[in-house]
Amino acid sequence: CTPTVDEIRAHLAPRVANWWLPDAVVHVESLPRTGAGKYQKHVVREAYKDHFAAVSAGTVLGSEG
Repeated sequence: CTPTVDEIRAHLAPRVANWWLPDAVVHVESLPRTGAGKYQKHVVREAYKDHFAAVSAGTVLGSEG
């Protein structure tokens, strides 16, 4: 069972600042890592740049698989 964006936001709301709450959530199997185990954020940003642009523009709400 995968949580919805609303469920994730409700869980985080009392724990973090409002501006930290996600506008959207992307469910993925895994995240790319370096040999040292660090997340390759630049690879994730490039792979999901269209999604992030749509979220910033306010055209995407909810989750995407």
